[in-house]
Amino acid sequence: MEEIQYTTISSESDAHLLLAQALESANFDNRLQVAFDGWPSVVIKFEGEDFNGGIPSRMLESFGDLQKIIYRVYCQSAYGHSDIRRLTVSEKELLEFVVVPSEGSTDVLIDLAKVFSSIVGASNMSGAEVVTVIVATGILVTASVAWKNWLNYRRQQHADINLQAMSADETERLRIVTAALTSNPILQENNKDIDDFRASVARKLKEDDRMFISQSDEVLVDGKEAAKIVPEVRERSTDAHINGEFIISEVKTPRSAIEPFIITVVRASDNLTLRVEADSENLTMDQIAILKEGTFSLRKVVMTINAKVLRGSYSKAKLRSIAWPIND
Repeated sequence: MEEIQYTTISSESDAHLLLAQALESANFDNRLQVAFDGWPSVVIKFEGEDFNGGIPSRMLESFGDLQKIIYRVYCQSAYGHSDIRRLTVSEKELLEFVVVPSEGSTDVLIDLAKVFSSIVGASNMSGAEVVTVIVATGILVTASVAWKNWLNYRRQQHADINLQAMSADETERLRIVTAALTSNPILQENNKDIDDFRASVARKLKEDDRMFISQSDEVLVDGKEAAKIVPEVRERSTDAHINGEFIISEVKTPRSAIEPFIITVVRASDNLTLRVEADSENLTMDQIAILKEGTFSLRKVVMTINAKVLRGSYSKAKLRSIAWPIND
């Protein structure tokens, strides 16, 4: 048996190199164990009348949004879902990060190395998944090129030609991150949340405030520009648990073992109709039998379903459990 390989990421360069290897190597070691030492971290500098060695209270909500992103990444890694409500108190304590303003300055250090070590320590992901989801999320949160690219996109949306220039090294790093985003739906979802975090920080700048990233002397954005080009933070869907007795109206059987069952169900109590996915590998033979028999007999079944809800509409419904009614 081959020896398990270990690698430690201590810089952004290390992270980009490992991500490129995971994306481009057909023989990437899925048993690779990743550790973090001093990365991911980022220094955000603020200038303005409210920033004098501390953080005004209006900024605290934004860092709370980042904490929720960390929770979701942990859930994705450990449990295969993004429902942070299932985290225990001890898990949340383990994942808590500290925002450190430098004494007498406006530099704010966000050090996530310990937190990301905890995420990897609880992970059930393969080596490649750890790199393309967890490490790549760390890059999106902390890398200056990710922040620059986000703002340049916003500027282009407003027909602003004054884009921030990128070096050849930054352009190559952006290519690697873009490739990871293109190929990974979980990372795409994380990136939407990170975009919201960035927008939340930028929208809280007052007109004369200025923001810098990663100890650069170049202004990333000021409050006047942010008010013009940065959108309001999108309204977010919330997690919902849907329980009850359902009638199964349709089941689409997967064509392969990696595809899910697609189930259309109607809740008996209120006629709520949902399109639900059920992962084939997570269903027992008894549960598959219930799906099939419930469809043909129109017998009620008891289901627990996880979903997202936004303005009363449900999406991304996933089957959590299915059984016959106890008294049936």
